[in-house]
Amino acid sequence: MNAPFAGSLRTRLRFDRPTHTRHRSGERAVTWTPAFEAWGHVRSQTGKNEGVVAGGLLATASHDIELRYRTDITPDMAVYILPDGPRLDILTEPVDPDGTRERTLLRCEYRGGAA
Repeated sequence: MNAPFAGSLRTRLRFDRPTHTRHRSGERAVTWTPAFEAWGHVRSQTGKNEGVVAGGLLATASHDIELRYRTDITPDMAVYILPDGPRLDILTEPVDPDGTRERTLLRCEYRGGAA
């Protein structure tokens, strides 16, 4: 791994896996279970786009995350920027951009209430 790449991993990230359960009423529920933490580099790709969903204002922002090569990340996981940052949803399969197994790239999106 080259030194410039390793030196850019300054953001602590937590990856959570979804656990699907059903309440007694039959309603599905999703809880998030921490899977692992890793250092990464987060780049904002777009500014916030706002829209109205179900009567509320929804803001979205795209991010690219670069981290050391991993094979245990799936698109159904969520990423949290630590210590108490927002939840980012992974939009696509993780990518090994140059086939060297040195780094993984993720395209993520923040979806939350607009301030």
